Amino acid sequence: MKLPTLRRATPVVWCMFAVLGVLWIGGCAEVPVKEDQPWASRAYGSISDPRFGVYVTGRVDAVLGLPLVIPVELAGGYRTEDVGDVVLDDGRHLETRLWWVGIELGDGSGSWLPQSGRWSALTPEQVAEAPDAKPPIGTWVLAVDPPIDAVGQGLWIAGRRVRVNWLPDPAVVARRVSSRAWQSPLDPVLRESQRLRFIVESERKSPQRRWRYRLMIGELTPRAVQRIVGLDGSVRRESDSAVAWDSGTFADEVLETMARQQEARWAIGLARLEQASDTLAEQVRRRLCAVVDFGAGEVAPIWPIDQEGLDRLLSDLLDQKLSPRERVRRARVWLEDQPTSLAW
Repeated sequence: MKLPTLRRATPVVWCMFAVLGVLWIGGCAEVPVKEDQPWASRAYGSISDPRFGVYVTGRVDAVLGLPLVIPVELAGGYRTEDVGDVVLDDGRHLETRLWWVGIELGDGSGSWLPQSGRWSALTPEQVAEAPDAKPPIGTWVLAVDPPIDAVGQGLWIAGRRVRVNWLPDPAVVARRVSSRAWQSPLDPVLRESQRLRFIVESERKSPQRRWRYRLMIGELTPRAVQRIVGLDGSVRRESDSAVAWDSGTFADEVLETMARQQEARWAIGLARLEQASDTLAEQVRRRLCAVVDFGAGEVAPIWPIDQEGLDRLLSDLLDQKLSPRERVRRARVWLEDQPTSLAW
């Protein structure tokens, strides 16, 4: 299939875009494995060529029991039909879907917050049929649903092994950590302010930033979801479509999976910080959702919008190699780096 030239998202644009007990909140060590497993790539070129292949962009933080969306880059003209299935270390093939997640931006006027844009998830066929051969700017992603017993294993993508940072089920974490870890830092009046919710609507409409909207209004607390695990480790989940989330849901399943994935990661990260230092955790929550009240119903968000800094904070909170003390130190450094005043 001949695909049009794709415009990859820049970091600025992309930002707009028994086992359970062992994992709990500390994570799980990776199972040792040889790097030369025989999961051959279906590609027509050599995977030894660094200019050619499928490359994962960033660390893979997989949440146990949840579907996984992995941003990837298809380098050197790698064909979409050659990507194939994602394979576990034990040789099991995962049902794999390749999507182009794109975003169309407006003129950016009317708010100092990053735009939410109009998000979409397109199949390779839809990308090829895009008007004028120009699909929205974005990135390729692989969507898989790892079995519950995949924990500790790596993933093989187009012949290359990718290490996975396995994270615990947020619902299990919620049973062992104070709910204060996800408590909205805003007082009830601000939390219910329709004016504020209107101003920060772009956060709710972005799958990469909805986590902050949920934290702001008190909906980030992990919810227990009934799961049925098959003999092969596959997971079937009950639908929560009947739940009336104030933060809403995305109609597109891929975008909703991305949003929930990011929310689960932040829920776990904040829980780890709460365990290490509840005082610092509260300070971080307040900074993440900082809002100024001018009185007479006039409010404005003054939270950090530097996506690189937010990504670094989350990465540190989820890093299994860091001790609680080091995690606290890095969170404090992030907090101290935030501006102490703003001007309009």
